Amino acid sequence: MRATPECVRVRERGYKIYVAACPSEAEMLFEKHSGEIDLLLTDMIMPEYDGRTLYNRLSERVSGLKVLFMSGYVATIPGGTGYNFIQKPFMPDELSRKVSSVLDDH
Repeated sequence: MRATPECVRVRERGYKIYVAACPSEAEMLFEKHSGEIDLLLTDMIMPEYDGRTLYNRLSERVSGLKVLFMSGYVATIPGGTGYNFIQKPFMPDELSRKVSSVLDDH
């Protein structure tokens, strides 16, 4: 996530945010900050590989990793149960509430 109003709003709630431009960079951040990351916020469509693949790769290494998928394309909404999703575009407060909801869901 870039330094957007959405990012600022999430930080205001006290969350630390690591920003990655692509899936491989996200994987490097997860390695570097092992044990510090509780939630992956990922777009469904990205260069290299999609958000579901990124989540699958990271969740093998990070036990209990939660995920919030986002997309502006209805066709990319993850199927099945247990997936958290937010439709783009969204307002900063919407994202902040959704992040809190996902993290508070035990």
